[in-house]
Amino acid sequence: MQCGALGRCCVQNTDQNVNTIDLGRACEPRRLSTLLLCSMLVLACELESSPDDSQRQAPPPTVPTRVVPVEPVSLQPSIPNKPVEHASVAPPPQPPAAAMTPAPSAVEPQAAPDKASFSLFVYMVGSDLESGHGLGTEDLAEMQLVGSSDDVSVVVETGGANKADWKTVKRWLIGQDSRKELEDLGEQNMADPQTLEEFMRWGVQNFPAERYGLVLWDHGGGSVGAAYGFDENYDNQGLSLMQIQQALINGLGGNKLELLGFDACLMATVEAGYVMSDLASYLVASEEIVPGYGWNYQAVLSTLMANPSIAGSALGKRIADTYLAWGEAVDVVSGGNQASNLTLSVIELAQIAPVVDSLNALVERAVADLASLGRDSLIKLAQGRSRTEEFGTDRAERRYSDLADVKDLAGQLAAVYPQEAADLRAAVTAAVSYSVHGSAHPRANGLSIFFAFNMLDAWNLETQLSDYDALGFSPAYQQLVREFAIQVNSDDTPPVIDQEYYSAGLLTAQVEGGDITKVNAMITQSDPLTGSVLVLGSDQASLDAYGRASYRWTGELGTMNDSYVYSIVEVDDDATRVIVVPAMLNDEAVDIRFVVDKVTQQLTLMGVYPGYDSNSGIIERIVYDVVAGDIIAPLFPRYDLSTGDYTYVTWMEFTVGDEGLYFASKRLPAGDYQLALNAEDYAHNWGSSNYFPVEIPAN
Repeated sequence: MQCGALGRCCVQNTDQNVNTIDLGRACEPRRLSTLLLCSMLVLACELESSPDDSQRQAPPPTVPTRVVPVEPVSLQPSIPNKPVEHASVAPPPQPPAAAMTPAPSAVEPQAAPDKASFSLFVYMVGSDLESGHGLGTEDLAEMQLVGSSDDVSVVVETGGANKADWKTVKRWLIGQDSRKELEDLGEQNMADPQTLEEFMRWGVQNFPAERYGLVLWDHGGGSVGAAYGFDENYDNQGLSLMQIQQALINGLGGNKLELLGFDACLMATVEAGYVMSDLASYLVASEEIVPGYGWNYQAVLSTLMANPSIAGSALGKRIADTYLAWGEAVDVVSGGNQASNLTLSVIELAQIAPVVDSLNALVERAVADLASLGRDSLIKLAQGRSRTEEFGTDRAERRYSDLADVKDLAGQLAAVYPQEAADLRAAVTAAVSYSVHGSAHPRANGLSIFFAFNMLDAWNLETQLSDYDALGFSPAYQQLVREFAIQVNSDDTPPVIDQEYYSAGLLTAQVEGGDITKVNAMITQSDPLTGSVLVLGSDQASLDAYGRASYRWTGELGTMNDSYVYSIVEVDDDATRVIVVPAMLNDEAVDIRFVVDKVTQQLTLMGVYPGYDSNSGIIERIVYDVVAGDIIAPLFPRYDLSTGDYTYVTWMEFTVGDEGLYFASKRLPAGDYQLALNAEDYAHNWGSSNYFPVEIPAN
């Protein structure tokens, strides 16, 4: 398994004695193909747009050397031939309750320069991104291709990884082809807000400038709980948004950042923008995950060096454009389509207050309707939320960030609150000065928001809601999120399906309740020994305005490399369809995503996504490539009809050949199967029709 661009491999153990998959990870790196990748990344830099006419042209960039070869290891996965139950995941980490270590005493500046035009600070929490993959080291080397000057200072603080030279916190001045260690502060927790505060205070004192920028580099987790900066040496503790805010208030000493960037996943949120709105002019962040290769620091620093007075909006646009170009170059090398999943936004933080004002106007009406209209209002709100563009999903582990695009959410509620929705959409458009997104996110508009929906039955929901209440965000919206969660969780009545009829491949039924979010047709095989059914495939059924559902079965099922797979349609827009196949890749749970261009009917592999780490609860930034010899065991849902328990099991294992991965469909083999309709309501209750026997005759 080749790990994307600058990726990693994780080997999991299978305990065959108990037939359960152990999701504990023992990470082992494998060799990456470097030469072609580097050449393509250079090509991407050459294709990037030129700076504005008012800017001085940067010198031609030096060839980046982003990929560090690592020694291969032997992988000998052992996967049972029969279905194997898929284990649950560990809870996500929580931010530290208070400062964990005392701040270091102030140090004398290292020959402090005259006031520069721009000082860029990078707070690089290495985590497993460095210890497992060397991604921090590679980005440092990339920065060194440009370095600092009298006009631009590039200063980095590193630590937070369980690796030599990263177990202590160090400060560096980035030069061209070199970096100078300014201080070694010893062991400190980079998830302690005091550590970030001291770095900013020290940086402003020692590298004064007309304007400042800060990049927060590591994993990201969105708006709730531990949002960023997971220190591997301190149990993967992370910083909450409020802790980051307080660290910057104290550390900046009244200065304001021209640009605050997150080279981290899931941080382009309304909440992050609101909390940081007094501390920076522009926020650059992604609604979706950020692959391991992250930002193109050579291109970004070259632009800054060429024009140190560049506006934050223009610098942010450069970051976004070169990030997307980098992803497209990686795709040329890998043959995948990772760029279709990329998003990056440039958000003018002065415009966040109108977004929150417009949001408040909408949610105040929604809260009032919940109180006065009850169930009818709840259904309309839930249906709008269920159709909204989402980010940070993990189908294999059934884990979700519950981050939804706020402009798309407003659009989904426009029929209920037309004026308020229009005002909110206009406010978001004004706040997002620039954004890029791939085809897999056609309705990504640059800003997401936390709206608990998919994880309402999570064991830590109350903790999440309490953390969200403490965020210092909109009280009206926080009230809506909490009341929605409480009312939805109080509904444990499943949908009722009756008047079923099956004939000649057409299954119809009446779905009662009026609160249905989707109806799927399922093709299954029963297991009389265990009293369970194995779901071989699922497809969307039609549902009319009167609750009549119908589905015509063709006898075909999705396949991957000619092996039958269970697949989920994640996006089905006018131009794009995204198909997700949950599977085990060399014993690691992954989501294998394919993207279909509906105009050209071209289907390509988007990538293989490991999702949330089962030990730390952090969403992974690594996107895997698949190579010949990798072993894939597709995951199929299994339902216990007596208990209603739902588990994933592995089946139809195959070994990848030289052709890589491809998706198609074909007719099921001769045999006896069952066909049923399955309806889900807004509270994620499921109701099933009778299971109708269907037979595939032998040819």
